[in-house]
Amino acid sequence: MAAGSILETLYILFKSNAKDVQKDMEDTEKKTKKTVESLNAFGKANEDVRQSFLGLAESFKSLIFAGIGVSAVLGGLKHATEYATEVAQASKNLQVNAADLDA
Repeated sequence: MAAGSILETLYILFKSNAKDVQKDMEDTEKKTKKTVESLNAFGKANEDVRQSFLGLAESFKSLIFAGIGVSAVLGGLKHATEYATEVAQASKNLQVNAADLDA
């Protein structure tokens, strides 16, 4: 009878351990699922930040090109003004019509 009692005790221990193992596995599965969901949410947030940064970089690039364009126009105006001033001064010194001298 002692052997039967030992077997019953082992069976009860095995059965209760199996339930604990199954519960632990279910808990682990739930936690893994939550972790995957969190990682997916983080990945989406990361992608949103990346897209925002790319949009900002595109805007900054457009701003730089606009600044270069404005700078070129202002430089052209400055050059034209200096040229007109030099032609006017030379025409005065040479006593020649400025339009004739420019031609």
